[in-house]
Formats: sequence, C-alpha cells, structure tokens
Amino acid sequence: MVNQILALGKDAIPYLISELTDDRKTKHPIYDLWSYTAVGDIANSFLFDLFTAPDWTVSPIPELESLHMECNHPGESCWRKFLHKNGRKFVQEQWRAAWEANKDRIYWDENARCFRLMLVASRERQAGS
Repeated sequence: MVNQILALGKDAIPYLISELTDDRKTKHPIYDLWSYTAVGDIANSFLFDLFTAPDWTVSPIPELESLHMECNHPGESCWRKFLHKNGRKFVQEQWRAAWEANKDRIYWDENARCFRLMLVASRERQAGS
C-alpha cells in the first residue's frame, strides 16, 4: 500500500486527506505499542511523514499549526486526546485548507525526500527566468 501511495506523487496528498475521517480499525495496529489504528490515523501520520525530512524538520505550513499538539504522553494517548477534543473532521478540514492554499507551491524535494513548499520569491524568480 505504501508503494501505491508513493507512486501517486503529489496526488497522494488529496487522496490521504479524503481518508482522514475514516475510523475503520485495521486488523492489527500498525504502530508498536498502539492498542489499535484506524485508517484516518494512518492517513494523518502518512501526510505528516510526507512533509518531514530525514532530520525531522517539517515543512512549515501555516494552515496546519492547529494540528501541532503539545503532549508529554505516548503518541497514541496524545492523538486520541486530540481527536476526542477536535474530531477527525477538524483534522481533515485543516489538511484540506493547507492543500487548497498551497497545492501550487508544493513540490517533491529529492534531496530531503519529502514534500516542501516553494517560497514565493523563488517561484517569482523561476517565472522571470
């Protein structure tokens, strides 16, 4: 499944966004020490992974700031608490807003092996070239 998603390239982003509200549980949790995973949990993790470089830096996308959670507990506990407070639809709406606002600026950075946002200034320079 991972290879199929990666093969979609940039089109994987709206596909994964469409899956964020899917609360169907997987047969087995795909993360160590999680009690269960749902399709939407995996889609959210995959989206963030696609924007995370090997040095753990995440492309700054202003529309996603509301999805960053401060939590000192294990990942599953933080995620479940966040979902309980905000809901899957909220997560989907934030990702959808980020996609709509930035889809023309998102590109695959081969060196970082993740998606990045093209800076407006560099886009204008490229257009002028």
